[in-house]
Amino acid sequence: MGRRSAAARDETAAVIDRTLAARAPRPLALVGRSGCGKTTLLRAALEAAGAEPMWMTARALADTIVDAIRRGAHDEVLATLVDEPHPVVIEHLEDVREMPRTLEELRLLLEARRRRGLPVFLTLTTRPGAEGLALWLARNAEVAKPALRPPRLD
Repeated sequence: MGRRSAAARDETAAVIDRTLAARAPRPLALVGRSGCGKTTLLRAALEAAGAEPMWMTARALADTIVDAIRRGAHDEVLATLVDEPHPVVIEHLEDVREMPRTLEELRLLLEARRRRGLPVFLTLTTRPGAEGLALWLARNAEVAKPALRPPRLD
């Protein structure tokens, strides 16, 4: 790993640590291309901090919300996610980019957890067509780009 990539990795890990320590942490989104190390970095930083996060994909969150609505248990399910004492990690936001209801539910979840001082981490794999989601993220979370690139072979 090059010096620049190592510095970016250290800087992103420091942002993760600050998010965990904050009293009212703004959600943190790690954004980057597929395979750049977003999840690896997040797992390592959370493990180093002694955190035991609850992991889910954005698609699983969408399915959970739809199922809860069908069962008439929406408020109970949302309350469970809001009050989860461990950090919550929601990966692959790109999978719900065309699901406005899910994004609104996610925004409400992010805001409620922030008010309670409970951290949320998100991942977004950049790809064509995700520009609108990147704007949504910028409004609702702090965005970090790990910039982890494989070393150059000169």
